[in-house]
Amino acid sequence: MARVNFMLPGGQPSRIAILEELWLGPHPDSGSVFRSREELVAAWEKYGPEAMAMWGRGGRRPCGWYEFAAPPGLTRTYATERSTLYERGLLGIDEAVQLEIEWRQGFDQAQKFSTDAEREQHYREIDLPPSLRRRWSAVRRRRARQSAAPVPSEEAAATK
Repeated sequence: MARVNFMLPGGQPSRIAILEELWLGPHPDSGSVFRSREELVAAWEKYGPEAMAMWGRGGRRPCGWYEFAAPPGLTRTYATERSTLYERGLLGIDEAVQLEIEWRQGFDQAQKFSTDAEREQHYREIDLPPSLRRRWSAVRRRRARQSAAPVPSEEAAATK
């Protein structure tokens, strides 16, 4: 999909162009709509809350957030963005809960696969955080052991 690059008379970027760059970053072909770092900073200060309301959800963040609000050293990798933000505690409570529900459904679906390799591939595809995978796998193993353990009969219990 082609990106919008609307400029107003006088060479000023339009609100749409500003929001687009705060969301996706500079255009790969035409570059930034801003003439200076100061213009970019001013745009984030003015439009950052709007950009976050539009695109800062579902475990995703706009490029502007990574530039101006993310902890130092945090970089965006789309394939692992959601789990990274979750593991670092950078999501709102409601946002994290919604993702946990989605990930739990994906985890449960993966249990129907035949091989560990298929399950691991699925976990990567849904960007399942390692902490949740470990926790849910441990619970699953515990339940499997408990259901496999012999239940003492009444006679055995009576002789004790």
